[in-house]
Amino acid sequence: MRNHRKARIGFTSLVLVVGGLAATTMPSAAQPAPGTDPAADASAAKYRKIKHCDDTATIGIFSKTKTVTSTGRTARLYTEKEPDDRAYAYAYDIAQGDKVYVQRSKNTFEMPDGDRGWHPGKSRVYEMGAVRSCENTAGWFEANVNDHMFTDAVTLQFNFVSAYAVRTCINPTNGPTKCSKWWVDHKD
Repeated sequence: MRNHRKARIGFTSLVLVVGGLAATTMPSAAQPAPGTDPAADASAAKYRKIKHCDDTATIGIFSKTKTVTSTGRTARLYTEKEPDDRAYAYAYDIAQGDKVYVQRSKNTFEMPDGDRGWHPGKSRVYEMGAVRSCENTAGWFEANVNDHMFTDAVTLQFNFVSAYAVRTCINPTNGPTKCSKWWVDHKD
């Protein structure tokens, strides 16, 4: 009888772990489909945030570009190096309900030559139009088992001479939202 109970507990634990892993890798049902613009109301604020993810995949060669911390939670902006198309956010030391964002400008900026990007000011980004925001909220499994979470990706480069400004933000449940500086990629 005891062996049967151990097998049942082992199987239940396995189902919970596999189910939790699947839940953390699947996109949230609350996120709009790529290419949609849900806030088309003319009375909306000029500099509104539009919920928008460009890509669900974060497979590629990425490197850490920016880091921001708020009340012990850390978010990092990762930008793709090859083929240099996408950016996503990663947060760790998180609690359930924390949010992490990767944001991009609606319009593009000219990329500088060389091996360094540049930082447009916040006002310059907002003058260029709305900000597209791709977010993830930490669930129980991400906060208590993984202790980290990712967002889906946003587009980094538009073409070989222009790129979107991108940044990451962390919004902990017990503290203020903090964002990194806006960053525009460079030409390779």
